[in-house]
Amino acid sequence: MIHQVLRALFIALLSFSLVTQAALPANRDTTFQTLVMDGLPKASLVLPDGKILVAGAFQTINGITHRAFARLNADGTLDASFNPPIGGPGTFGNPTASAMVRQADGKIVVAGPVSFSASTATRTNILRFNADGSLDATLNANGFNHLTGLAMQPDGKIIFYGNVNGSAFKTIRLNTDGSQDTSFNGPALTGAYGLQFAVQADGHILMLTGDNDPSRGGLSSLMWLKADGTQDTTFKSNLSLMDESRFALAPDGSVLVATTEGTSYGPIRRVAADGTVDASYAFVTEPNFQGLYPYPAAILPDGGSVLVRNPSPDVRRVPAISFFFLTPAGKLAGSRDLTGAAIIPGLGVLATTAFAMQPDGKLLFGQAFLDGTTTVYGLYRLGVQPPPNPPLITVPPTPTQSIGAGESLFMGVTATSESPLTYQWRHSGTNLTAQTNQALNLQYNSKERAGIFDVIVGNTFGYATSAVANITVRLPIALTFTVQPTNSTVKLSLAYSFNVQVTTDITIGYQWYKNNQPITTAAGQSSFLPSLNLPANDATRTGDYFVVVTNDFGGSITSQVAHLEVILPGAPVITTQPQDLALFSTQPVQLSVMAAGDSQLIYQWQHAGTNLKASATIPNVTGSTLYVNAIDTNRFGAYDVIVTGIPGGSVTSRVATVTSLPNGLPVILSQPSSLLNLPFGQGTNIAVAFNGVAPLSVYLQHAGTNVPLGAGIPYRATYGLLDAPATNSYLFNALPETAGSYQFVISNNFGA
Repeated sequence: MIHQVLRALFIALLSFSLVTQAALPANRDTTFQTLVMDGLPKASLVLPDGKILVAGAFQTINGITHRAFARLNADGTLDASFNPPIGGPGTFGNPTASAMVRQADGKIVVAGPVSFSASTATRTNILRFNADGSLDATLNANGFNHLTGLAMQPDGKIIFYGNVNGSAFKTIRLNTDGSQDTSFNGPALTGAYGLQFAVQADGHILMLTGDNDPSRGGLSSLMWLKADGTQDTTFKSNLSLMDESRFALAPDGSVLVATTEGTSYGPIRRVAADGTVDASYAFVTEPNFQGLYPYPAAILPDGGSVLVRNPSPDVRRVPAISFFFLTPAGKLAGSRDLTGAAIIPGLGVLATTAFAMQPDGKLLFGQAFLDGTTTVYGLYRLGVQPPPNPPLITVPPTPTQSIGAGESLFMGVTATSESPLTYQWRHSGTNLTAQTNQALNLQYNSKERAGIFDVIVGNTFGYATSAVANITVRLPIALTFTVQPTNSTVKLSLAYSFNVQVTTDITIGYQWYKNNQPITTAAGQSSFLPSLNLPANDATRTGDYFVVVTNDFGGSITSQVAHLEVILPGAPVITTQPQDLALFSTQPVQLSVMAAGDSQLIYQWQHAGTNLKASATIPNVTGSTLYVNAIDTNRFGAYDVIVTGIPGGSVTSRVATVTSLPNGLPVILSQPSSLLNLPFGQGTNIAVAFNGVAPLSVYLQHAGTNVPLGAGIPYRATYGLLDAPATNSYLFNALPETAGSYQFVISNNFGA
């Protein structure tokens, strides 16, 4: 029990170490001022003077109202002189900006959903601001709804995916004044949408589409549009891209994209401006396939790139944001982890957003981090490529440990690295199969739990081997029977179980034997458990039984032999015999028998000493009840039934005689009995048994007068169909007025 508590505590401490709960993530660029926002940044832009524009879902920065769009100084502090007029009453009180692009003259176009508006003029969804943050009211795109994507042509025209006045969504181009460029015929995508746009030097528009149909796997794709918005089908790339991917655009017009090329870990591919795939370039994934899919974030000044991998909801598997630095040829040059990232519902794999590369190679990104239990949003900066250092083990495995024979071995290691880590645990210098996690977990029945252990921790740039841990395993308690199987007898119809109990402190195994032969589980008898369950109705259960109990340390004991004798049943006993019948021409034969026996019972009805066979008029001759239809003219005569027990023998019932009655007046089979000296008020009844050709009517008379039911209506019972003799009864209380003589009058079409 103590071991289980310590193991649970270790797991909890290990999980806590994997998720460092801090608003300021480790390995960030600490020279960049951290601003606390109340919403996630969605886009960032580095200005020529080094200042930074940021747009997103925030309404406050450092507790000060600053909605959706802000400018930061080069060191990350808020530029208070830049205060664009955003927001308004009602639905515009919490605006969100999701994309922005800078014109050649320094003006900034910012786009957002329907709540994004200017507070100084009626301008919504797509706004243009002057360099000082004031609204440029010459752009009037009211009526246009921005969904995703934003790009600008050299002539100042704006491209995005959305709609106008509630029409179908499509790729739209606006003139510089905000009116729609009707010469641009952008595609209206079915089951997809334009996610990201880039205008190329030759006038083509590169569009990355997102798939909004989950049944298709949510894959993305690249598309080439001509200057008039129609698709250019000469585009050579037909790569299948990751769901909700983004591309990183290089100065030469090429892009990096995350694909799904025949593997669960999609490689990063480089595509030329015309869609040609660079076959020499492919970054498959991070070392040891540790994490989720990486996505292109930005192009480095030297032509390399930075990829980002977001944390998994399973924090024990992928606990951090990881950035991967690639060379221009697509080789891994370094990586860096940022622990403490929050999993944001609804944002999926792109919880890291707002990428922007500074000229010095430092990457800006928006992210949510945990400060205790509070999610804190902000724009952060990642330093330049880290040096290629191997991991450093900071907490080695526990040097010595003693565990019980029935306990599992569990221990861990802690190491630091700016690259994703791999683990390989070893026993006496030999790699342990499937032990490649930060914690070693060997179940109680593993042979390697005792001895010398260490772990090799690696990253892309090298390995570190931990100090060894010496593990000893205490011997188990000797096996001893406290309950053994005993001799017994059992009826064939009853199940029976042999049971044993053994004193031990470890898990043990059982093997039951019958007549010195092992019983297999194929027999369905649970022969590998402390109870051997033998089902009923199996005459072969008679025999000698014992069990052998073993453990994984070579211990073994054998129980005493117990004999089981199965008592076979005798012949069945008839408890209710079939009765004689006198029937009219319209009535069927209905006979029944009841029998008891300690085995399975079967029935065979006979007529005049000959076995009956099933027919249209006799549907069942092997059940406890016999029915012969009234149309069968041979139904009268002598009937009996043979009841057989399997095993056990047979017994034959009495002969029941079925005779024919001539059609005519009803027949009284049992007269009502006199009732004398009844206590006052006692409830009682009188009854008559009768038979006759239907329809029949039954009246009850008291002192020669029909008994009334009320309002002058006499007591009367009618029988429209009579398959067998019937009984009619009348219930009353013993009172002075109910005393006297009673009789039933039974009538049919022949009389009464």
